Amino acid sequence: MKHSKKICLLALLAMACSVNTFAQGFASFDVEGSLFKSSIKNIKTGPSKVEVIVGNDVDLKNVKFKYKLLSACRLEDKIDKNFTSPQKVEISKNATSKDWTILVKKLQPATLPLDISFSNDDPSIYNSSTKGWVTFNTDEGKPQVVRFGNSDVSFLVAFDGEAKDVSYDLKVVGAKGTEFDGKFEVSASPDGKNWNTIVTYDSKTPFSTDNSFTNELESDVRFVKWTYVTREKQNVNLNNIIVSPK
Repeated sequence: MKHSKKICLLALLAMACSVNTFAQGFASFDVEGSLFKSSIKNIKTGPSKVEVIVGNDVDLKNVKFKYKLLSACRLEDKIDKNFTSPQKVEISKNATSKDWTILVKKLQPATLPLDISFSNDDPSIYNSSTKGWVTFNTDEGKPQVVRFGNSDVSFLVAFDGEAKDVSYDLKVVGAKGTEFDGKFEVSASPDGKNWNTIVTYDSKTPFSTDNSFTNELESDVRFVKWTYVTREKQNVNLNNIIVSPK
């Protein structure tokens, strides 16, 4: 009986620590000119993260933002308006604290044709000078490709002219012949805010370990987005993206 009580006590302490860690953070973080809702991710090991994608008209040296903290939290560092590089802040509550990284990424259009191929020499790591593409919550531990390792992860491209089509390689991470078991969407937009789905990959329209695809684009499209809508067990790699002009 004493042994059972000890196990229960340890479990309750672990739960309390976990809840306490996740109680130090942002309730919301809104940026003027964002293309869609900000991502706020509480990460147990390492800094938690806020990630925002903004349009080309936003000046990263003078970002207009507002935020709310979770109940009884206190920000230990001032958040600057300059987001040309990620900002690191500390949020505390009672006697504990949590480190956070805030990233505001600007999606700048590139000139067509747009040809993106990631490798060790040209990794999929965004910086403020990046043109034509941006990552949103992708796994940067595999920079030779765009690695989708969770649900609600996206990769976006932007271009400044009329495009004919977009081609790309998708790969399920697994043994040869492994078929996709989640839901993955490719969508297009004229303005980066209003999106129409081009194609959905799921159990009805699966792909396997290596596939190349081409999708036609409407004449007003200036943005294309790849999104892992629902992840079951598999990661997905994206690479060799080409947007061809009309």
